[in-house]
Amino acid sequence: MRLAILLLLSVALVGCRVQFSAGTDGKAQASSGSTEEQAAVRAAASQVLTQLDAKLFDSAWEASAPSLKESANRTAFAMGIQTSRAMFGTPKSRAITGYAFPESVEGAPPGEYGIVFYATDFSKVKGVEEQVVLARHNGEWRLAGYWAEKSRQVKVL
Repeated sequence: MRLAILLLLSVALVGCRVQFSAGTDGKAQASSGSTEEQAAVRAAASQVLTQLDAKLFDSAWEASAPSLKESANRTAFAMGIQTSRAMFGTPKSRAITGYAFPESVEGAPPGEYGIVFYATDFSKVKGVEEQVVLARHNGEWRLAGYWAEKSRQVKVL
């Protein structure tokens, strides 16, 4: 039973994590974009985070890019986000720390990608780095991945 739960969680998190080429942090090999591009991905990422913060996982998944839907079904997506967020608690503050517009994202089909990096303090953990990965689909930026990790300098409340 324990193994089945771990396997299910592993599958759930696959569609919610984005990895870049080995040896990079995703910012080094990507353009930071124009002011207009940053504004567009910032608006889309803000909408995604509003949905995730309100636990509207179905809405977030429904509006996501086809690549995310192909890698994680609705249930796996919701479980993956809930699992990652459970250890952090409720978001208390969030600030953008950067943008990236990589030419490709490892494990994803070719396309246009925009990433918004955030420094977020949650109710249980301060100093979390969130990444909202968006893919342009039919002219709109859509969620392609979400990733949250404690930064190296974390204070647990």
